Amino acid sequence: MKKWTIREADQSAAVSPGAVNDELRAQQSSMTTLDRSQLPADFVDAARLEQYALHRCWVAERWGSTGEQTACIDTDILATRSWRAATYQKFAGGWLDGVTSTLELTGFKGGNLFIEWSGNAYVFGAIADGAVATFPYAPRYMRLRIIVAGVIVAERRGPAYHEHWRIFGSAVFPPGDHTVQLQWRLIASAPDDTLELSTGENIVQGHIYSQKYLAIGRFR
Repeated sequence: MKKWTIREADQSAAVSPGAVNDELRAQQSSMTTLDRSQLPADFVDAARLEQYALHRCWVAERWGSTGEQTACIDTDILATRSWRAATYQKFAGGWLDGVTSTLELTGFKGGNLFIEWSGNAYVFGAIADGAVATFPYAPRYMRLRIIVAGVIVAERRGPAYHEHWRIFGSAVFPPGDHTVQLQWRLIASAPDDTLELSTGENIVQGHIYSQKYLAIGRFR
């Protein structure tokens, strides 16, 4: 398709020094700057863009098999709850990965990395007042953090009771395949916490579900 170039009239000159460049640029733009609606179906795919894209994304709508945490599971919870949750008997403290399998961002070219992690958390709040009424209320909180290549990108106190949460951050990293840790941690128990039901079943202390993540590498 011919695209005519429009120029301003020059005074006392037959040809502008930039005329050739203007013409070449006009023809290039009409061939190389098609928008996506003009491209053939499935033209822009991972095979064509992976090595040259300005952005690269890693995403999981359900991180893990069902989006639930798998790092701390107590099977002695009342069967009707069917939650793979942490209890006082199984949770030994410290930071735990949301999923036991390793998460890697492969083929990162180096540059700015934005990453976010979100989901729902249940932190048992029905015994926030403890078994002894003279103790003050002690709401439970679940801390959250994102670590990439051993560097903490984001950390926050996190939700209490039953809430949706989202944590995100960004940092500059060198090229390479980077290991990511999306971690949670429950605060310490209070001195009068109830540990189990009168029937012998363990009580849910904390649980994460509907986990998902999004990472975007910006290379320029």
